Amino acid sequence: MTTELIHVPFHDEEVLMIEHEGEPYVPVRPICERLGLSWSSQISKLNGSPERFNCVVINTVGGSGDGKNREMTCLPLRKLPAWLFSINANKVRADLKDDVIRYQNECDDVLWRHWSGELHGDMSRLQSQLAASHVHLLAQFPRWGKLVGLLNGGAREYLVYKRSNMTSEQFDLEVREMDRCGLLDPAKFNVGAGETVMQERDRLRTELWVAKIKTEQLEAARHGHP
Repeated sequence: MTTELIHVPFHDEEVLMIEHEGEPYVPVRPICERLGLSWSSQISKLNGSPERFNCVVINTVGGSGDGKNREMTCLPLRKLPAWLFSINANKVRADLKDDVIRYQNECDDVLWRHWSGELHGDMSRLQSQLAASHVHLLAQFPRWGKLVGLLNGGAREYLVYKRSNMTSEQFDLEVREMDRCGLLDPAKFNVGAGETVMQERDRLRTELWVAKIKTEQLEAARHGHP
């Protein structure tokens, strides 16, 4: 299985990043080459401290623009500062010293903003799709608007049912469909689980949940593992 590399703008160049098991990773060799570092020395350092750096080899495509697959040693983004600051900027070529310092001070933040921005963008897109879906549903079923308002407002189900002019079976069916469409606030009202015919809306709700969990895990990893 190959994974597409992500090209992230960094000043007047690019830094590569890749997703692996839901976490951002950074290919190490392109940075070594850019900063004039000895690849053999750096890979020896990284492999010599596996618990510290957690490097993995990932089969990638798109690194050199030729479409070929390559295995690349990659560092978790959360471990990038530890590696970069293990490099003594005073010992590199004089013309590369400022570049090394720039990478040490800025690179991880630029990559993280790009990574988290993509996730938040996905969540915003999903939320917009869900909101549009809800508007469309309420336009199709005007009676749902009133029911949703009452149930999300904390009104007791029995009282809402009495005011709805429906049979109990019809009321239960419509409430379940409203819940399956994501119209009911789970903190205010909860109907039983069940199969749904609204497969597309279920998919969007699942994707949104996964994106939120993913963001929370990445934030925790970033702040909990310097």
